[in-house]
Amino acid sequence: IEISSLLNFLYLCKNDLMVNLLSNEKIVSDSIQVTDEESILDYLKDKEEICLDTETEGLVPFNDKLLLLTLGDSDNQFVIDIETKKESCKYILSNLQDKLFIMHNAKFDYIFIKYHLGISLNNLYCTYIASQVNYNGFNIKHNLKDLLFRHFNIILDKTERETFVRNNLLNESQIIYAANDIKYLKKLKKRQEEMSLKLNLTETIRLEMELIPYLGDMELTGLLVDEDKWNKYIEINKNNLKEISDKIKDELYKLQSNFKIIDKNTINSKHDINQLELFSDEDHDRNLVNKVDISSPNQMLKILNKLGVYIESTKSELLQKFILDNPQHKTKDLIELLLKYRKYSKFVSTYGDSFLNSINKTTKRLHSNISQCSTDTGRISSKSYSKNEGVNLQNIPADNDLRHCFISRPGYKIITIDYSQQEITLAASQSQDPLLLAACNNNIDLHTELATISYRIITKDPSFVINKEIRTKHKRVVFGLFYGAGAKRISEVLSIDNKTALEVYNALMEKLSEFNKYQENIKKALKEDYTVRDHSYTNRMKFFHQLLNKEMELYEAEKQACNFPIQSSGASMIKKAIIECGKYIKNNNLDCRILFTVHDELLFEGKEEISNDVANDLKNIMEKVGLLFLNNVAIKASVTIDEFWTK
Repeated sequence: IEISSLLNFLYLCKNDLMVNLLSNEKIVSDSIQVTDEESILDYLKDKEEICLDTETEGLVPFNDKLLLLTLGDSDNQFVIDIETKKESCKYILSNLQDKLFIMHNAKFDYIFIKYHLGISLNNLYCTYIASQVNYNGFNIKHNLKDLLFRHFNIILDKTERETFVRNNLLNESQIIYAANDIKYLKKLKKRQEEMSLKLNLTETIRLEMELIPYLGDMELTGLLVDEDKWNKYIEINKNNLKEISDKIKDELYKLQSNFKIIDKNTINSKHDINQLELFSDEDHDRNLVNKVDISSPNQMLKILNKLGVYIESTKSELLQKFILDNPQHKTKDLIELLLKYRKYSKFVSTYGDSFLNSINKTTKRLHSNISQCSTDTGRISSKSYSKNEGVNLQNIPADNDLRHCFISRPGYKIITIDYSQQEITLAASQSQDPLLLAACNNNIDLHTELATISYRIITKDPSFVINKEIRTKHKRVVFGLFYGAGAKRISEVLSIDNKTALEVYNALMEKLSEFNKYQENIKKALKEDYTVRDHSYTNRMKFFHQLLNKEMELYEAEKQACNFPIQSSGASMIKKAIIECGKYIKNNNLDCRILFTVHDELLFEGKEEISNDVANDLKNIMEKVGLLFLNNVAIKASVTIDEFWTK
């Protein structure tokens, strides 16, 4: 590797490697020659494909500068200094907008170019995304350095990247580095396309490439937050947290009075214990309880162990299981309060004071770093850019009190459209199970029918009639079946013993016989070739490389394999909907934009006077898109229009 690196370095430094620079800066180098706008356009105007890369100060387009933009191919690279030639760069790109641009991490380049130069490049190929699709399921990296070494044994030195910082003067090494970043992109694209064709992933690649600009626009747009409403709701949750905390202390005091469970070893404070010896027994116990840190897993575990709760940790699932197995235990009230406390504590810590600090100071909106292929199923995900910059908007709870804090601009409306029963519809289409098809096409209440089967077994009452609460609880069982869960999951959800859960599981799978056969076929294919397809028109695939290498249990692999087709098809459906809705908005020049997506849901912001008509058109587009992924069944989309985000 060291020899190869040296050879690469010597190659870059050869006099016959000439980089073209458009800048007002004077760089003296035998490897760099000055160029102009027309020379760049003369070379690129007849090219069908152009390689492109950017160099920036950081990751956030609203805060960090765009420093360099490189265009070209393997033979010629043109590095444009944005600091001194911004208008020239805009002129060049505006004359090349109909070209196909090959990039690595194209969404990143897209958002910096659009934000700083005001130009949208909509015909893109991303080598980063293509690698994620082609190698889906492999535990490998997809950065350019790793890709070039994997495919061509080329070593790309990326150490120069760290020198692109604010107010740093442009130098020869940076220019050569920028040029080298695009040299191999066309060659890499060709290799990836050959691989995609062999794997029958061409439609998946096409979908993902077409999606990139729309996700870039969503990221740039962000969401507007009503900060006053947000703070009021957080304050309510803080008060709830304090109330539950007090109840836990009261419960601990009762237990302490009876069982003397708290001592110096529990709270790890010998000095405090010695001071408490001065108090009466009652005050002593109360002060001991007040010293307990209920947010400390270690302290709470010691207390629970002393009370006969013999678990290895205080993870929520272990606490819940203990209550299920021991419904009359003396710690039942304490554990239930502790679980509530953690729920509110997590909510307040996640969405409390620090959350609003992530609102961008320039745009005054909340942004999210969106990823389109970071999950195996292809589900869109999001994350922050860095600490106090951007948030994971995908994780916003389906809580209207919270979601109502995301608002439209004055004179606009938030249009929320989501697919109704997407999982059931896809399960019906994939399996062609009669009951699932009837639920979709004939309005059969699937959840009532299946919950009735389960609870007549649980209660041993053949005439048992379920209520709304039971039906709602049982939904988790049904969706668990879709995603490959078994009797263990049913036991946890319905709070029943394992034997009864297995009986319920078998009865449900007997009722869903064709769906059961469908999942068994998936498991069989998994064992034969260690892959699974989503069986949609895009035909996304996942390799189970870890199973092949015996790094994964078969049960876990089977569960993921059963989960994949429905989740993946659903992900591709919403992606196609984003593309088609985006085209409709653009082609009709509408005062409307896509704000964000959460799984099967799309958020739009449209001018108030057109919002009803536009919402209806968007709904029809989404339903039409759904048909591309379905067989013998249709899907409906539901619409809400308001001044805020509504679920």
